[in-house]
Amino acid sequence: MNTNFDFDNEMIFGRKHLNNLVFDKKKYDFVSVVSKLFECELNDIHNWTDIKYDLFSSDMLGKDTHTVFHEKFFNKLDSEQGWPELIELYDKFVVEVVLPYLGLDEALVQITPNFRVHLPDNIAVVVEHYDSDERHKHPHGEINFIFALTDMEDTNSVWVEKTPRFRNFIPIVQKAGDCISFNGNKNTHFNKINKTGKSRASFDFRILPLNYYNKDTESCSVTTNRRYIEGGYYKRISTEHNKVYKARDIWDKQKEKFNSTMIKYGVSDAWGVVDIFEKRMAEYAGSKYAVSVDNCTDALFLCLKYLNATGEVTLPSRTWISVPCTV
Repeated sequence: MNTNFDFDNEMIFGRKHLNNLVFDKKKYDFVSVVSKLFECELNDIHNWTDIKYDLFSSDMLGKDTHTVFHEKFFNKLDSEQGWPELIELYDKFVVEVVLPYLGLDEALVQITPNFRVHLPDNIAVVVEHYDSDERHKHPHGEINFIFALTDMEDTNSVWVEKTPRFRNFIPIVQKAGDCISFNGNKNTHFNKINKTGKSRASFDFRILPLNYYNKDTESCSVTTNRRYIEGGYYKRISTEHNKVYKARDIWDKQKEKFNSTMIKYGVSDAWGVVDIFEKRMAEYAGSKYAVSVDNCTDALFLCLKYLNATGEVTLPSRTWISVPCTV
C-alpha cells in the first residue's frame, strides 16, 4: 500500500501546484448539493439573507467563517441526521479522484471541508498567509484543494504565489465544479476585495500523506481548535474506504448501523468509531489517553488495577452490588 508522498518534488518543483484535476463533474456534483441547501444560485448567495457584513479585517480572524451562510452549512453537517449527501460524496471524491491523483492508497484528510463565501465588496479570508506559518501552524506536507461551487476569477478568487516567497501572485481561475490542487502550505495566498458584483462560493480541504504525520503534535487549528491528528482535524481514508460493514450473523447485525458513521469519519469498521471516540474524550479531558469499556463496573475494576489498590476501600452504603464485588 502506497502511503508516501514527495511533497517538495511534487508541490514545489513539480506540477501539482496550481493544477486542475480531471474528473466527471456530473458524478461529483457538489454544486447541486450545496445549491439545494440554500435554494438559490450560489453566485447570488449574498441576496439569500438581509444581513449585511462590513468589510472583514485582519483583526477579525475567524469572524469571516462565522457568518449566517457558514452557520447554515455547518448546522446541516452537525445535525442529528448529518448531511450524508455531502459527506459521502466528499469521501467518494477523495477515494476515487484525489488519492489516485496523488498516487496514494491511504492518507489523512480533513474531516469536513472548509466552506468559503466571498461576498461582493468583501473578502473571504482576512489574513495574507501560508498554512504552515507561525500563526496557522499546519503540519509540513499538507496538500491543499479548492473545489469551486461558483465561477472563480479576478477579485473574487484566491490569489496565490507561483513560487514560495517570490510574491509572484496569480488568481486561481476556475469554473463551477472544477477542483484545483495547490501548495497553500508554503505559498502565500490571500483574497482581494470582491469587485465582481457576484459572490464566490467554494470549499477547500487538505490531505496529509502519512509520511508527514506526527501523532504527537500539540498544534491546533486556529479556527476550529482541533489538533492536527487523526480523530481531531483529520480522518484516515483509504481506497478501501467505501466498503461497508456486513454482519457475520444475527448477533452482529447492529454493527451495520455504524456504516454511515464509519463513512463520515473514514474508518473501516465499528471499532474505528470507538477509537475516534476515545481520542475525542482524551482531548476534551486534557488527558493523554482515554479508554472506553462496556460498563461502569469494568471501568472501576480497571481503575483499581491501575492504582494497585490495597487495604481498606471505603464505599457508599447504598450502591450497586457490583461495586463491592469488584473491590
